[in-house]
Amino acid sequence: MISVRLEGMKELEAKLLQLERKVSKKIVRSAVRKAQKALIPTIKGYLEGISTGGGMAQKISKALTVRAAKRNRKGSYAVHVTLNPDPSFLSYPQGSSSNLATRQTSGKRSYAPAAIELGHGKNKEQAARPYMRPAADATVNQRIRILTKEVATGIAKIWGKK
Repeated sequence: MISVRLEGMKELEAKLLQLERKVSKKIVRSAVRKAQKALIPTIKGYLEGISTGGGMAQKISKALTVRAAKRNRKGSYAVHVTLNPDPSFLSYPQGSSSNLATRQTSGKRSYAPAAIELGHGKNKEQAARPYMRPAADATVNQRIRILTKEVATGIAKIWGKK
Protein backbone atom coordinates (compact mmCIF):
# COMPACT_ATOMS: atom_id res chain seq x y z
CA MET A 1 0.00 0.00 0.00
CA ILE A 2 1.31 3.42 -0.90
CA SER A 3 0.65 6.17 1.59
CA VAL A 4 0.99 9.77 0.48
CA ARG A 5 1.34 12.65 2.87
CA LEU A 6 1.16 16.07 1.25
CA GLU A 7 3.35 18.75 2.75
CA GLY A 8 3.70 22.41 1.88
CA MET A 9 -0.03 22.86 1.51
CA LYS A 10 -0.45 25.00 4.61
CA GLU A 11 -2.84 27.45 2.92
CA LEU A 12 -5.11 24.69 1.62
CA GLU A 13 -5.06 22.94 4.97
CA ALA A 14 -5.91 26.16 6.83
CA LYS A 15 -8.87 26.79 4.52
CA LEU A 16 -10.04 23.19 4.86
CA LEU A 17 -9.98 23.54 8.65
CA GLN A 18 -12.11 26.69 8.43
CA LEU A 19 -14.82 24.79 6.57
CA GLU A 20 -17.36 22.56 8.25
CA ARG A 21 -16.05 19.06 8.90
CA LYS A 22 -18.72 17.52 6.65
CA VAL A 23 -17.87 19.83 3.72
CA SER A 24 -14.11 19.40 4.01
CA LYS A 25 -14.52 15.63 4.25
CA LYS A 26 -16.58 15.66 1.04
CA ILE A 27 -13.92 17.70 -0.77
CA VAL A 28 -11.08 15.41 0.31
CA ARG A 29 -13.04 12.22 -0.41
CA SER A 30 -13.85 13.38 -3.93
CA ALA A 31 -10.25 14.47 -4.59
CA VAL A 32 -8.74 11.20 -3.35
CA ARG A 33 -11.19 9.17 -5.44
CA LYS A 34 -10.36 11.15 -8.62
CA ALA A 35 -6.63 10.80 -7.97
CA GLN A 36 -6.92 7.03 -7.58
CA LYS A 37 -9.09 6.70 -10.71
CA ALA A 38 -6.11 8.06 -12.68
CA LEU A 39 -4.28 4.85 -11.76
CA ILE A 40 -6.70 2.51 -13.56
CA PRO A 41 -5.69 3.30 -17.19
CA THR A 42 -2.03 2.75 -16.30
CA ILE A 43 -2.81 -0.61 -14.70
CA LYS A 44 -4.74 -1.60 -17.83
CA GLY A 45 -1.69 -0.64 -19.91
CA TYR A 46 0.54 -2.94 -17.85
CA LEU A 47 -2.03 -5.74 -18.13
CA GLU A 48 -1.98 -5.52 -21.95
CA GLY A 49 1.65 -6.63 -21.91
CA ILE A 50 0.93 -9.73 -19.83
CA SER A 51 -0.09 -12.94 -21.57
CA THR A 52 -2.20 -15.18 -19.37
CA GLY A 53 -4.21 -18.27 -20.06
CA GLY A 54 -7.97 -17.95 -20.31
CA GLY A 55 -7.87 -14.21 -20.95
CA MET A 56 -7.30 -13.50 -17.26
CA ALA A 57 -5.57 -10.17 -17.94
CA GLN A 58 -8.67 -8.93 -19.78
CA LYS A 59 -10.94 -10.10 -16.95
CA ILE A 60 -8.78 -8.30 -14.41
CA SER A 61 -8.79 -5.20 -16.57
CA LYS A 62 -12.61 -5.17 -16.67
CA ALA A 63 -12.93 -5.79 -12.93
CA LEU A 64 -10.77 -2.85 -11.77
CA THR A 65 -12.64 -0.41 -9.54
CA VAL A 66 -12.06 2.23 -6.86
CA ARG A 67 -13.49 1.49 -3.41
CA ALA A 68 -13.39 3.28 -0.09
CA ALA A 69 -11.34 1.59 2.62
CA LYS A 70 -12.45 1.14 6.18
CA ARG A 71 -11.77 4.22 8.22
CA ASN A 72 -8.84 3.71 10.57
CA ARG A 73 -9.17 6.87 12.61
CA LYS A 74 -11.06 10.11 12.63
CA GLY A 75 -9.83 12.58 10.03
CA SER A 76 -8.27 10.01 7.70
CA TYR A 77 -9.64 8.71 4.43
CA ALA A 78 -8.35 5.99 2.15
CA VAL A 79 -9.35 4.57 -1.21
CA HIS A 80 -8.19 1.31 -2.76
CA VAL A 81 -7.97 0.37 -6.40
CA THR A 82 -9.27 -3.17 -6.24
CA LEU A 83 -11.10 -5.80 -8.26
CA ASN A 84 -14.82 -6.48 -8.33
CA PRO A 85 -15.48 -10.04 -7.20
CA ASP A 86 -15.54 -12.51 -10.07
CA PRO A 87 -15.86 -16.29 -9.61
CA SER A 88 -13.45 -16.87 -12.50
CA PHE A 89 -10.64 -15.35 -10.41
CA LEU A 90 -10.71 -18.41 -8.15
CA SER A 91 -9.15 -21.53 -9.56
CA TYR A 92 -9.41 -25.00 -8.12
CA PRO A 93 -7.01 -27.88 -8.75
CA GLN A 94 -8.17 -31.13 -10.35
CA GLY A 95 -10.37 -33.21 -8.06
CA SER A 96 -11.53 -30.40 -5.80
CA SER A 97 -15.14 -29.34 -5.71
CA SER A 98 -16.72 -25.97 -5.23
CA ASN A 99 -20.23 -24.78 -4.63
CA LEU A 100 -19.91 -21.01 -4.95
CA ALA A 101 -23.62 -20.52 -4.26
CA THR A 102 -23.21 -21.80 -0.71
CA ARG A 103 -19.52 -20.90 -0.36
CA GLN A 104 -18.60 -24.49 0.49
CA THR A 105 -15.24 -25.45 -0.88
CA SER A 106 -12.92 -28.36 -0.51
CA GLY A 107 -9.39 -28.67 -1.72
CA LYS A 108 -6.88 -25.90 -2.24
CA ARG A 109 -7.81 -22.82 -4.22
CA SER A 110 -5.82 -19.91 -5.53
CA TYR A 111 -6.67 -16.33 -6.42
CA ALA A 112 -5.49 -15.73 -9.99
CA PRO A 113 -4.88 -11.92 -9.87
CA ALA A 114 -2.60 -12.30 -6.85
CA ALA A 115 -0.79 -15.22 -8.48
CA ILE A 116 -0.07 -13.09 -11.54
CA GLU A 117 1.07 -10.07 -9.50
CA LEU A 118 3.20 -11.98 -6.98
CA GLY A 119 4.03 -15.28 -8.67
CA HIS A 120 3.05 -18.62 -7.20
CA GLY A 121 4.15 -22.12 -6.47
CA LYS A 122 6.18 -23.55 -3.64
CA ASN A 123 9.43 -22.28 -5.09
CA LYS A 124 7.80 -19.60 -7.25
CA GLU A 125 7.65 -21.83 -10.32
CA GLN A 126 5.46 -19.18 -11.90
CA ALA A 127 7.41 -15.93 -12.03
CA ALA A 128 5.73 -12.75 -10.85
CA ARG A 129 4.35 -10.47 -13.55
CA PRO A 130 3.50 -7.34 -11.58
CA TYR A 131 0.96 -4.88 -12.92
CA MET A 132 -0.35 -2.97 -9.87
CA ARG A 133 2.88 -1.89 -8.20
CA PRO A 134 4.68 -0.59 -11.31
CA ALA A 135 1.54 1.34 -12.29
CA ALA A 136 1.28 2.83 -8.80
CA ASP A 137 4.95 3.83 -8.81
CA ALA A 138 4.71 5.36 -12.30
CA THR A 139 1.71 7.55 -11.46
CA VAL A 140 2.57 8.87 -7.98
CA ASN A 141 3.43 12.40 -9.12
CA GLN A 142 0.46 12.58 -11.47
CA ARG A 143 -1.93 11.49 -8.70
CA ILE A 144 -0.46 14.01 -6.26
CA ARG A 145 -1.01 16.79 -8.83
CA ILE A 146 -4.61 15.68 -9.37
CA LEU A 147 -5.22 15.50 -5.62
CA THR A 148 -3.79 18.97 -5.00
CA LYS A 149 -5.73 20.48 -7.90
CA GLU A 150 -9.02 18.85 -6.87
CA VAL A 151 -8.70 19.96 -3.24
CA ALA A 152 -7.90 23.53 -4.33
CA THR A 153 -10.81 23.52 -6.80
CA GLY A 154 -13.22 22.16 -4.17
CA ILE A 155 -12.18 24.83 -1.67
CA ALA A 156 -12.49 27.56 -4.31
CA LYS A 157 -16.03 26.42 -5.14
CA ILE A 158 -17.09 26.51 -1.49
CA TRP A 159 -15.39 29.85 -0.78
CA GLY A 160 -16.99 31.27 -3.92
CA LYS A 161 -20.44 30.39 -2.55
CA LYS A 162 -19.85 32.07 0.82
